[in-house]
Amino acid sequence: MRSEKDLTAEQKGAIVYGYLKNNSYRTIAANVGCRKSVVGNVIRKFCESGTVKSQATLVTSENHHLNLAQITTTLAAKTKRNVSRKTVRHALLKEYLWSRIACPKSLFPLLMLRGDLPGVSHIKLDSSTFHRVLWSDESTFCLFQQSSCQVWREPHEEWDIEYVSSTVKHSPSRMHWVCFSWYGTGPLVALNGSATDNARPHISNIINNFLKENKVRVLGWPAQSPDLNPIKNLWHKVKNALRRKPNPSNLVDLERLVQEAWRDISPEFCRRLVDSMPNCVNACIKAGGGPTKY
Repeated sequence: MRSEKDLTAEQKGAIVYGYLKNNSYRTIAANVGCRKSVVGNVIRKFCESGTVKSQATLVTSENHHLNLAQITTTLAAKTKRNVSRKTVRHALLKEYLWSRIACPKSLFPLLMLRGDLPGVSHIKLDSSTFHRVLWSDESTFCLFQQSSCQVWREPHEEWDIEYVSSTVKHSPSRMHWVCFSWYGTGPLVALNGSATDNARPHISNIINNFLKENKVRVLGWPAQSPDLNPIKNLWHKVKNALRRKPNPSNLVDLERLVQEAWRDISPEFCRRLVDSMPNCVNACIKAGGGPTKY
């Protein structure tokens, strides 16, 4: 017969369901395959807290950003009982809760979420709508990559010079501007200054006049919305390609590697990105302007 700690969330739910249907403890225990005392304990906890979830799960539902030590301390204060981190970890894993690094997304102020969405939910979009759009963006590449890397080493070699990730305080860098469309990638241009975009501080009158004279329409774009710009996926592809290459020794080598990685992006990949835009926009609308998987 199962003990309470061996019950899954579904089995605890079945016990509560039987209780709400006024089934006897004996009947519930027979259906679930546990002792009557276990049924009584689950029902008692349900009546006290209104849920069959563990106390550790309830603590994380109040604040998803607590670490294991903070959860254990909070739980001990609530229950007035000593509890170990190992016990808390097992309780969370049993509820299919794992500690993971949060996905980085731009901060979306509440006013921004409210202001950009009214009136857009009725717009009907298909992939052909975006075939005439030229997407552009800029990104900076550093000579010394600041991201972490993996090495194969023995336990005692942690601080050996050949196994550490070298960092510098101010790495030489170069900003690049690119564009792409449904038809493929455009040029990759190294910049010595800033580039014009939709941000007010970066708008240039010379560029604005050029766009007007050539009848180029600039799309209105919500601020802090990288999820809506598919070109971010191209930058990710370029940076992944650079990680697989030997480290450049100077900015000339860096420029060459960036150019090679950009040229390797196929038109088919660009088409897939642009054709995914209707789903991307609909997901953003559904999320109320908040972050999405795109």
